[in-house]
Amino acid sequence: MVKSTRQTKSRSRPALTRKRILETGLSLLERSPRADISMRSLAEELGSAPMSLYRHVRNREDLLEGINLLALESIQLKIPPEGDWLDRAHIWMHSLRRELHARPAVAPLLRLRGSLAPTLFQVLDELIRVMLDAGFEGRGAALACREVAWFTMSFVANEMSNQSFAENSPSLTGSDSASYSGSFDQLSSDDLAQTPELAALLPSFAEIEIDEIFSAAADHLLQGLAQSLDSAASRQRLK
Repeated sequence: MVKSTRQTKSRSRPALTRKRILETGLSLLERSPRADISMRSLAEELGSAPMSLYRHVRNREDLLEGINLLALESIQLKIPPEGDWLDRAHIWMHSLRRELHARPAVAPLLRLRGSLAPTLFQVLDELIRVMLDAGFEGRGAALACREVAWFTMSFVANEMSNQSFAENSPSLTGSDSASYSGSFDQLSSDDLAQTPELAALLPSFAEIEIDEIFSAAADHLLQGLAQSLDSAASRQRLK
């Protein structure tokens, strides 16, 4: 009877595979982006013993790497193959931000794994083509790409993390909530009693949305790269 019961439970539970483990881990992060994924918590979600997971994933590092690849594998950016390089770079940055926002589990994975997921290589390759078309060469092209990619992914990771923290921390109020959500409209005059310059500009700070900040920062970054490119060309002409 005991053996029959165990066999029934075994048949009713889906087979434990690497794919199922990774999909469950991704689902956990999508529900709770700030969750601390561990073998124990994942095994509990799967209804399995922690040690059984090691038949399919080597360790936590391998687990996170697999979840990272799964989360990012569908990212595809549609960047025009021709046209002004600044416009194409803007499209790349805004498109990547939009794609990452569509994947709630991405923020903690970016913090843990960075931008070197193989599934992002194609995305980076598109940016490289833009920079080469702009006139950057060699190390200069690599540096320009890393600046743009690092800024975009770091910005998204931080805004998604802060948004998640604020949403899951109802106890935060006033300046504490504002510091995590990036919003100034919850601040009061008491919060800014020791910072008169900030208090004077508070209405302007409060009306600026995160989308405007990203657009402005992206524009400033790309304009700076354009100026460095022009300066390099001017120096070359003087030789």
